[in-house]
Amino acid sequence: MIYHLIIPNDKGWNKPLGDGVLELQTHLLHGVIHCNGFGHLFCVNGIEGGSRYLLGREIMDLWDRICILLNAEKISLEDSSRKHSMDLRLLHGVAFGHSWFGKWGYRCSHESNYLRAIKILGSLELNKIIHDFGCTDRYVKIKKIIGFYRDWSDTKLITLGEVIKIMLSIKSQAPANPPASPSPGPSTRAPLNFKQFSDLITETACEWPTRRMEYAGQVVVDVLKGKGGMLRQELRDAALELHVVMINYHTNKRRHEYIIKEIGKGTLASDLTSQRLSNEVPEQSIIPGVDVYKDLLYLYNSLLLKYPDSGVVAAEIKAALNNKNFVKEYVERNSPCTIQ
Repeated sequence: MIYHLIIPNDKGWNKPLGDGVLELQTHLLHGVIHCNGFGHLFCVNGIEGGSRYLLGREIMDLWDRICILLNAEKISLEDSSRKHSMDLRLLHGVAFGHSWFGKWGYRCSHESNYLRAIKILGSLELNKIIHDFGCTDRYVKIKKIIGFYRDWSDTKLITLGEVIKIMLSIKSQAPANPPASPSPGPSTRAPLNFKQFSDLITETACEWPTRRMEYAGQVVVDVLKGKGGMLRQELRDAALELHVVMINYHTNKRRHEYIIKEIGKGTLASDLTSQRLSNEVPEQSIIPGVDVYKDLLYLYNSLLLKYPDSGVVAAEIKAALNNKNFVKEYVERNSPCTIQ
C-alpha cells in the first residue's frame, strides 16, 4: 500500500486533483509513505514557491510530524531546493555545516564527502578571499560587502561561513532591524556617525586624509540641515558655495579616488563651471545592506561559483553540488504497519 500526502498550492486548493497531479512539483507538500515504513519526499514549496501563508520550515515541521505519527522508518529525498537561484545545499551547508533539510535530521547519502566539502568552503578566510580577488573586477564590491557585514555583526567575522550565516540570519529576522533600509520614509535607525564614516573612508582606496573627508562630510551635513531635502546637484552647488568644491568618485583601474578642492568661502558655484570634473558619482554605486539577498547572491556567484584560479575550491564546490540524495532514518518501528 502506498499513501500520497499532498497539500496543493493556494490556486489549486479548491480544485479536484486531476490527471498528472502526482507529477507536479508545484504542490506545497508532496510526500509518499509505503506501508513498510519507507517513503520519499518529492517537494516542499514555501513562500517563494507559491505559498501565501505557510513558510517552508512550517511545512517541513508538519511533514516530519506526519512521518513520526505514521511510524515511518526511512524517508529519502533529492535536494534541489533553491533560494533566489542559489542552491541551498551549498549555501546553507557553507553557513551552518549541514543542508537545509539537515535541520530535520536528513543526512547526505555520501555524508563524509559532503561534510568535507562544505567544511573546507565554510572555513575560507575572508582576508584571503579579499586578497585572492585583488586582481579582478569584483574586488571592490566583494571587499565592501564583506566589510559592511563585518561592521554590522556583534562578533568578529573571520570565515566565509560566518559572514554567510550572519547574512542569512539577518534576512530570517525580517522585517525587524535590517542592516540598512532602502525606504525613503522616516527611519528610526541611528545616523552614520563620524567614526563609521572614517572607517568607510579607510576601507576604500582614498588618497585624502580622513580628517579632510570628515570636514567635507560635515559641510554636506550642514547644508542638508538648513535645507531639509535637496536634489544631488543642488546639494553639490550649495556645498561649493560654502567651502568644498567637490568630492568626485572615479572607478578607473578598479580603484576609488576622492578629489577635494578648497576655495575661498563665498565663491559662487557658477564661477567654477570650468573647474568641475567630468565624471559623476555612478548612479549604481555599491551600497551593501540595502538588499541582503542581492549581497548574498553576489557573494554566492563570485565566491562559490567563480572563485579565481582555485582548483581546490572548485573541486569542493562540485562535490557539494553533486551530493543531492539525503535520507532520514527514524526510530525502529514497533509493528509491521500501523497505517489504518
